[in-house]
Amino acid sequence: KTMDAGAFQIMGGSAVANMAKTMDPASLIGLGGGKLADMTKNMDVNNFKALDQARVLDMAKAMDPNNFATMGGNALAGMTATMDTAALTGLGGAKLVDMTKNMDANNFAVLGANKIKDIALTLDPTNMQAMGGAALAGMAKNLDSTNMAALGAGKLVDIATTLDAGSLSIMGGAAIVDMTKNLDPANMATLGGAKLADMTKNMDANNMAALGGAKLVDITKTMDPANIAALGGGKLVDIAKNLDPSNMQALGAAKLVDITKNLDPANMQNLGGGKLVDIAKTLPPDAMKDLGGAKLVDITKTMNTDNITALGSNKAADIAKNLNDDNFKDLGGNKVATMAKVMGGDTLKEIGSDKAKGMAKAMEKDDIQTLASDQIVGLASGIDPKQITDLGSDKLVTMVDKIDVQDVKALGTDSLSSMMSGVQGTQIADLKDDKKVSIVDNLGANFFNAKNASLDAIKDSKSDVAIQIAQPEVKKVPTSLFSAFKLKIK
Repeated sequence: KTMDAGAFQIMGGSAVANMAKTMDPASLIGLGGGKLADMTKNMDVNNFKALDQARVLDMAKAMDPNNFATMGGNALAGMTATMDTAALTGLGGAKLVDMTKNMDANNFAVLGANKIKDIALTLDPTNMQAMGGAALAGMAKNLDSTNMAALGAGKLVDIATTLDAGSLSIMGGAAIVDMTKNLDPANMATLGGAKLADMTKNMDANNMAALGGAKLVDITKTMDPANIAALGGGKLVDIAKNLDPSNMQALGAAKLVDITKNLDPANMQNLGGGKLVDIAKTLPPDAMKDLGGAKLVDITKTMNTDNITALGSNKAADIAKNLNDDNFKDLGGNKVATMAKVMGGDTLKEIGSDKAKGMAKAMEKDDIQTLASDQIVGLASGIDPKQITDLGSDKLVTMVDKIDVQDVKALGTDSLSSMMSGVQGTQIADLKDDKKVSIVDNLGANFFNAKNASLDAIKDSKSDVAIQIAQPEVKKVPTSLFSAFKLKIK
C-alpha cells in the first residue's frame, strides 16, 4: 500500500506477481483498483500466467475503466491471456470492453485467435460500440477463418457494423476476407452497401481472389450505384477479374452496368478484353442503352478481334444499336469493320438505317475493302436508299466494286440505283464490264428510279440504242455507265 507505480516498476513484473501470490483474495481486492493497476502495469503474459486464474479474475473484477487504461494494452493482453472461456464469460461484456478497448492489434496477437473468439462471443453490439472501432479491428485482425466461422455470421455482422473505414483499414484485407466468407446475402444486406464498400476498399486483388466470385457477387448485389462509385475503378476491376460468366449472370445486368460505368479506359485495359466480353454478353439491350454509347466505345476499344468475335453477332449488334455517329467515329474504322464482320450481312441489314450509315461513315475505303461481299450488301441494304449517297462517291464505288457479281441482285433495285446515282461517271467507267452488266441487268426498268424504261436490248447491243427515261428522280445521271453499251440517253 505504501508503494507507488514507480516503486512497482523498480520491483518488476516477476516480483510483483510473487507478491500477489502471497495475498488472499480479500486482501488483494482490498488494495483497490488503482493500486492493482499500478502493480499489474509492470507484468507481462508470463507473469500473469504464474498466478492462478482465479486470482487474475479477482484483480480484473476490482478494476474500473481508468484502472485498465493505467495498465495499458500489453499488461491487459497478458491478464486476458490467462483466462479461459468460462472466466472471460464470467467477467461479462462490459468488463471485457473496459479491458480490450485499451489493446491494439499487437496486444490481441498475444492473446491468440481462440481467446479473441471467446471475448467476441461475450460482447453484444452495445459492448462493441463501447469498445470502439480501432480496438475491435485489432481484435478481428487476429481471428483466423476457423475462429470467424466459430463466431458465426451474426457476431461478425455486429463487429463489421461497428467498424468504420479507418478501423477496417487496421483490420486488413485478409481478415476482412475471412469475415466475409462467413456472411450470407442476408447478413450482407444487414450490413448495407456502404459498409460493404468500406470493407471491399481494404481488399487487394489477392484478397478478392481468395474470397471468390460468388461472395463478390453477394457483396456487389448489396451495393447501390453510389456505393459502387465510392469503390473506384481500380477496386471494381479487381472485383470483375474474379467473376466468371456464371457469377456475372448471378450479379445481373443492372449491377454490371453500375460497375462498368465507373471504369475508365485505363481500368478497362487492366481488366482485359476477355472479361469485358463476359460483361457485354450478360447485358441485354436495355442495359447497354443505360450504359451509354461512350462507355460502350471504351469497352469495344479494349477488345481485340478475338474478343469481338467471341461476342457473337447479336451482342455486337446490341452494342452497335446504342452507338451514334460520333461513337462510331471515336471507335475507329478498323474496330467498326471488325464488328461488321462479326455481325454479318443479315444482321447488318436489320440494325437500322442510321446505325448502318454510321458504321459505313466511320470506315475508310481500306476498312470497307476488308469486308466480304455479303457483309457490304447487308450494310448497304440496311441504309435508307435516300440517304446512302451521303457516304460519298469514293466509299460507294469501293462498296460496289467489292460486291461480287452474283451478289449485286441481293442489294435490291432501290439501294443499287441510289448507290449508282452517287458514284461519279469516271468511277463507273472503271468498274469491270461484268459488274456493269450485272448492275444494268438487275436494275431493269427501275434504273435510276425511272418510271418508264426498257433496257432489254442493252446487254448484247452491237449498235446504238436510244431510250427515254421519264421523270428521273435523281439529280444527275452518270451517263458513263452506258459507254460500254453505246447507249444514248434523251
